[in-house]
Amino acid sequence: MDETTKVIIATLSGFVIAFFAEPVKNYFGNRAKLHHLRVAFYTELVNNYYALTHFTMGNTETDSYVLHNATKYQMRTECYKHALQNELPLFYQLTEAKLLNHVYGLINQLINLPSDLSAIYGKRGLKSASPNFTQHGNTFKYMFTTSFACGAFDVRVLKKLVTSKQYKEIMEKGKEYIELGAKNEVQ
Repeated sequence: MDETTKVIIATLSGFVIAFFAEPVKNYFGNRAKLHHLRVAFYTELVNNYYALTHFTMGNTETDSYVLHNATKYQMRTECYKHALQNELPLFYQLTEAKLLNHVYGLINQLINLPSDLSAIYGKRGLKSASPNFTQHGNTFKYMFTTSFACGAFDVRVLKKLVTSKQYKEIMEKGKEYIELGAKNEVQ
């Protein structure tokens, strides 16, 4: 075989390998990006869950100023905003994208609640913020825990983000909410 034939065969084989390797590389790169995006979302949601649990979950009489500061400085939506602005096609490849939209909608309601109530009711709106905040916070808590308990969110990622005690508490709370909902449907 002469040199020219060897060069042509090598060039063609390199082209064929590159042609088939690029889609494989893109597939695995896309999967890695989706995983990193999911981890970022879950990290942000876990932090929001514990911020709400710390400030409001057991108390409907929390001072409106404390609630305002808790939402303004503790609740985070940067990952969600970044994904919608810069990674929209990737975001909607997540199986839980619709649920994430709903959960982040609740978070945005919590963040905007003090200013929304003030805009509607003036100064007396902040006085009614505490029970509304608790109600919205409990709805977020319900959505967050039941999403993991029923498998809508990836529990494997949650296990890596929280301690085993926290994981157990989140899963038990979610199952408790699901069982309570099933009992209420029967009645």
